[in-house]
Amino acid sequence: MEAIINNVRQAVDTLHNGTSMEGRREADKWLQDFRCSPEAWPIVLKLLEVLCCTTNDEALQFYAAHTLQYKVHRQWDTLPDKSSLVSVFPSLIVSYCGKPSFITNQMCIAYAAIGVRTVSDVWPDFFDRIFSFIRSQASIETKKIMIDTLALSIDELDSPMISNERRQAVKSIFTSIVGDVIQILMEILSNVTKPGKVLAGPATQDKSLTLSSLLCIEKWIVMGVTLRQLVSTNSLSVIWSYLDPNEPAVFSAASAVIQRVFQLNGTEAHNPKNQDGMYNPTLSDTMCTQILSLRTLYQESVKLEATEISEAIVELITEFGESNRALISRGRSFPFVNEYLQFLLACTSHPTKRIAEGCFAFWYMLSRTFKDTETYISLFQVILKGCAYPLDLEEDDDDEKEEVRSYRKQASPSLRAIFGVIGMDYLTLLSSLKPSSWIELEAIFFCLKTVGQLIDRSPANSRQISSFFFLDQSTAQHPLLLVSYYNLLEHYSGSLSDLPEIVPTILEAILSGVSSPVDIVRHEAATAMASFCADTTKQLVGSVSVIISTFKNVMNTIHTRDRISIVKGLVCVISQLGKEEVLQALHVIVEPILANLSQLCNTNIIDANGQPIGPDAIKNIREETILNIKCLKACLRGKYIYLAQDNSSQGSHPAVVVLSTGWETLSKLETKWSLPAFDPEHDVIAQLYKTYLVGLNQSEGTSHSDPLVEPIVSHLSQTFSVHHSHFPLNFCQALLAIYGGPSKRAQWDPILLRIIRFVTKVVVELSETPAVLIAHTQLLHSYFEFLQHALVFVPHLLAESTENGDMMLASCSVLIASKCFTVHSSIPPLRPMLLFLNDLLFNEKLSNSDFWKPVVPQILATNGEYFVSSLFRATIETHSSNQVVKHAELIWNLLKNYSSAVVAIISNTFLGSPFAQKFPDQQAVLNNLLSLPDLKQFTGVLRNFVALNNNLQTPENIFEIPSSTYKRY
Repeated sequence: MEAIINNVRQAVDTLHNGTSMEGRREADKWLQDFRCSPEAWPIVLKLLEVLCCTTNDEALQFYAAHTLQYKVHRQWDTLPDKSSLVSVFPSLIVSYCGKPSFITNQMCIAYAAIGVRTVSDVWPDFFDRIFSFIRSQASIETKKIMIDTLALSIDELDSPMISNERRQAVKSIFTSIVGDVIQILMEILSNVTKPGKVLAGPATQDKSLTLSSLLCIEKWIVMGVTLRQLVSTNSLSVIWSYLDPNEPAVFSAASAVIQRVFQLNGTEAHNPKNQDGMYNPTLSDTMCTQILSLRTLYQESVKLEATEISEAIVELITEFGESNRALISRGRSFPFVNEYLQFLLACTSHPTKRIAEGCFAFWYMLSRTFKDTETYISLFQVILKGCAYPLDLEEDDDDEKEEVRSYRKQASPSLRAIFGVIGMDYLTLLSSLKPSSWIELEAIFFCLKTVGQLIDRSPANSRQISSFFFLDQSTAQHPLLLVSYYNLLEHYSGSLSDLPEIVPTILEAILSGVSSPVDIVRHEAATAMASFCADTTKQLVGSVSVIISTFKNVMNTIHTRDRISIVKGLVCVISQLGKEEVLQALHVIVEPILANLSQLCNTNIIDANGQPIGPDAIKNIREETILNIKCLKACLRGKYIYLAQDNSSQGSHPAVVVLSTGWETLSKLETKWSLPAFDPEHDVIAQLYKTYLVGLNQSEGTSHSDPLVEPIVSHLSQTFSVHHSHFPLNFCQALLAIYGGPSKRAQWDPILLRIIRFVTKVVVELSETPAVLIAHTQLLHSYFEFLQHALVFVPHLLAESTENGDMMLASCSVLIASKCFTVHSSIPPLRPMLLFLNDLLFNEKLSNSDFWKPVVPQILATNGEYFVSSLFRATIETHSSNQVVKHAELIWNLLKNYSSAVVAIISNTFLGSPFAQKFPDQQAVLNNLLSLPDLKQFTGVLRNFVALNNNLQTPENIFEIPSSTYKRY
């Protein structure tokens, strides 16, 4: 044992004082391994006995104490003789009195954990021993350790390491002694700290013992202590006496105890008829009187800026109110309620916003049952004042701003609750205010915005709200005020459609904000413009030229994200114009966006020092490009843009303009700024595909969109073979759906066939190398979805040959699927592939078509053996039961429709496997599998077959399927 103890000493010393990082890591690992070993029990106890008399080896003392509590919690059942530990531990923990708290805390945790695990059997006098220490003439340090252990015992009772059976047994013991615990702790509080001693400032040890006692009481109250018991034994008065402002920490601890009493004994406690709680009128009156007596103390704490005292009182007041909402909801006519509400309003007015926030949750809950208008009007005035920024706010004072934002976030539910009580008087109150500064006006804007969704948009209300949108230019200069103004406008723009007379004034204010040099103001103005234009489109038709002019002027100064908002607003407005005016306006909007893209394209890839620009700069350019493309998308969306036109006017269509002037630019951007590792998130071309996809879906194949298709397909075929992005395939699916109808075959079949051919060619090339195929799983997923669309809209094109004529396109798709089956363990399941294969091979509707009759036989003749063998091999090697079920249906359909050929292929695959070579006598099992009468039985036996393969333990009878298996399914 001595040798091991020395090893522990050396490892702890190395861990804390070693100079080699590797040596410290090894020491840490050795100590962790030792802590988990069975022999650690006696070693740790011996260490603790030896170390209790030393004061210079705190690291080793902590390790020993921490290891003990770890083993009690995690490895209690490995201790062979629990009674020996019980017999020595009380004296052992007392010997550690006076040690640093980080060591004694571990000892107390271990002591409590041992007690909870033994008090019902091995150590029935666990609590008696603690009580005797507390009541003895022991030192204050000893008493504190015992009281801390009592408190930790409550925590230990809820430990997940304790079984439910033991927890119930121990809980009954706790409940039976809770009165003794409270009595002993009251003796401590009554004797250690004499009346008046707290005010004079008690000794540190006395204060520490007081804090421990109060914490312990707070925890033990949950075991069934009632308010009547605390009052009748004068215990509550003792606790209340510690609410002294000279000792904030003690004050907070005593307040926490009383709060817990309120939680468990309120008028809305678990049993409201319990006469031992505040449901009892006498007890209720007593508590109300004592609570209200704190108001003078609260006022003094505010005056002296004693925030810890103020915060404790606020928590106490709100907890009392929460526990007595039923009483308070009776109204002002009930005794004490009016005075309590005044006190609560004073707490809500605390100058420290963090403390005032503590009242909001209670006000919100109270509003559900207490509907006193006068009270909530007073509360509204308090919150409005709290929502205002300080008068001396500096522009760069971020802490002050954050404090106000936090306050507003907490206050918002209360403001909505106030509106729920006082209704439209909320608006009347705001309208009656005469703000003398931008700070007061900004707070009014916030309070109005917060209840925006609750206000009915009647003409009368809308007109009342509109009065807030006329800004006095003498005060409307501060960015924070302007931000709130535009934010408010965004929320209420829907109320302005019936007030055409004020629309020009508001438009002027928005355009002024969009042109502001302050970023945040421009952003909020742009966001407000999108909502404003969408809600007042008819009233703004005459202002289109002014809006577009502003847009062109700020194009190079405003952030691209904000440009999108402006473009959306512009598009809403110009949608009300005539066809030609729409086109002209769109051209004006599109041109600066294309110019910006061209500028991005011409950005130099070499910096001023002749060095290539970094990846961050490239990423910013790409993101800026995508945002500009989104601006284009905003320009080109909406059916009103895709107006039917004569062929003569197609060339002037904005979509065609974007294609003809922007496509080359975007192509250069993609080539110039592509990162080596292709990043779908920044796929510029994919974003453009999405832009045109909107138009194609909305045009539904009308003639004016036809000129877009040919150049898009040309570019797609060039870029897809380079980037292998799956995004263009979504675009291709849309083309198949739009142009794949029978009436359009003569015109569109050549283009659609070209798409299918080049997409298939690229995927076939990727599938030649397994590692490359595995790396493009998402592409494979989209590819088979694309083929599914082809099978629905243009199945005849899959019967065509590939570009070089060496194979049918349908056969190519089966070849790719076969290669996917060969790497099945490295890629996730491809559900679209299985759906496509089932439809391709077993589509009854297609099988009756003359063009399709030779297709499937040709597929099986070309790639059938490779396909079936790879499918079967992937099935028996998979570890996914769900995947077996999906494959089973495909194999079953193959057996059902092409029985002789498929059985032969599967048999050859099986006979060529290493299993069949080892166990040729199992061929009969395979034959049974292939001859089952229906899919359900086939699937069940195949799953068993696969399970036997995957769970092979011994080489005997791997493919032997018991007869009971057949009965199971």
